[in-house]
Amino acid sequence: MLAPTMTHQEVKSSIVYVPATGAMIWSLPRGPVKGGSPVGTMLRGERWVRLNRKMVKAAEVAYFWMTGTWKHTTAVNGDKNDLRWENIAVAPEKRETIATNEPYTYLRQLNGVWQISGNMGITIDQIWSIMQMPEEL
Repeated sequence: MLAPTMTHQEVKSSIVYVPATGAMIWSLPRGPVKGGSPVGTMLRGERWVRLNRKMVKAAEVAYFWMTGTWKHTTAVNGDKNDLRWENIAVAPEKRETIATNEPYTYLRQLNGVWQISGNMGITIDQIWSIMQMPEEL
C-alpha cells in the first residue's frame, strides 16, 4: 500500500471520524473545501480521500485514524460505503498472482492443455476452480 506521508496525529487533527456512525468530515478547510464538509469523493463505487496527493480508500483512512497503522481493509457486511468501525476489518493478504508481465490475462483449453497468459491478477486458486468446471456448459 502506498500510504500517505501524514502522521497519525496530522490525520486525526485534519479529519473528524465518528466510529459509531462512520461519518467523516474535514475539521479544517482544505483548499476550496470548507471545514465541516464531508471527506472524500466517490470513485468506483466507494469513497476515496486525497491525503498528501495520494488517493486512499476512506475505510483505510478510518482504520488508520483508529489504530495508527495503514492496512488494506474490507467491509464486514459487504457495503464498502459503510464506514462504521464495526464494519471495517483488515483484508486478508492477497495471494501472489501469476503471469505478471503481460498486459492481459486469458485462460483457454487447447487440445486438453490449459494456456494461461496476461496480468489481470488471476490466482492459482482461481485457475484451479476454472479447471474443475464441467466442459459442457
